[in-house]
Amino acid sequence: MKILQLIQTVDVSYGGPSRNSFELNLTLNKIDGVSAQLIYMKRTPNRSVIDTYGGALGPLPARRPAQLRLLDGRNAIGVRRLYALVRGADVIVVHQYYLGWILPLAILAKLLRTPFVITPHGSLTFHQQTVSVLKKRIFELLVGRFVRDSATGWVTGSEIEAGELRASVPGARVSVGGVGTPVPQQSLTNGWHEPLRLLALSRIAPKKRHDLILGAVGVLRERDINVHLDIVGDGPDELKMKLERQCQALGIESVVTFHGQKTGQDKERFYFGSDIYVLPSDDENFGISLAEALAHGLPCVSSAAVAAAQDLPLACGRVLSSPTPESIADAVEDLQRGSRREFARAAQRYAQQNFSWMAAGQRWHEALVGIIEEDASGR
Repeated sequence: MKILQLIQTVDVSYGGPSRNSFELNLTLNKIDGVSAQLIYMKRTPNRSVIDTYGGALGPLPARRPAQLRLLDGRNAIGVRRLYALVRGADVIVVHQYYLGWILPLAILAKLLRTPFVITPHGSLTFHQQTVSVLKKRIFELLVGRFVRDSATGWVTGSEIEAGELRASVPGARVSVGGVGTPVPQQSLTNGWHEPLRLLALSRIAPKKRHDLILGAVGVLRERDINVHLDIVGDGPDELKMKLERQCQALGIESVVTFHGQKTGQDKERFYFGSDIYVLPSDDENFGISLAEALAHGLPCVSSAAVAAAQDLPLACGRVLSSPTPESIADAVEDLQRGSRREFARAAQRYAQQNFSWMAAGQRWHEALVGIIEEDASGR
């Protein structure tokens, strides 16, 4: 089975989609009878997920991810080569939806009768439809209908996203492939740190609700609970300044540290050195950072809007239907009363069963095979 994946960029700043497509590509190439190729459209102005890859999922495949350019070159695929790859593929997987190049690709796939699958990475969830509304309406008016009609099927990261997609695109073939993360071997800690180390590791964006986490730190300090919050990630300067002003207003500047974006071993150190991971997002079609935290043995405090936390057992954390600073602080206190070592064991066990890349890769393979077979039988 030949799988061709395409994505806008593999720059680390692109977040989950770039890492997901890259690690999925590594995993698919480990499945017997599967050959997968990842192509990205834009260069990486910062660091790419390829450059920061630490080898947790094994060596890079012989067909390394390559950028699309006009002509073939070193680590580059030319337009003529792309045409040949589309023609020879059993299925094309496009990551994201609102893309300038998705229309010509959909036309090419349709002409060559190559199955064309979209994994939207949350771009079509109900929440995301309230963001950049005019831009998305123009896209739908000009090209959206043709692209959606051309798609052979859709593969999502979660059941929540799949349900919303079925409602948005009636009659669409929608499967759940999920998202994976490496599960490291770790010496489990014996107890909680002093002060208690809270971690927020994600992009700094309004929907991530760092403001609620800072509020929770303020509440915990009022309760004389010694905590320190590490905020790992980057975002708009205006939003970061707003969060820093909130720290000053709450009097918690000394116990909150903004570290900026971290990758590779630098990021690993924060997972291994923390006690509780906090993600009270307004919307997450999956929530890869929560899966990563669990894989590193961190109990989590999450909102119910994070898809990866939907079935999270109490042995692994707390899920809040409507997070507030007080409810987050309550959840942190509740977890601290338990055994750090037992939480770590349960979190890693849960991550291995639900979020390992081999499990996700098999689901993806089955989803793609099912879409192709259903399409062939319907012709």
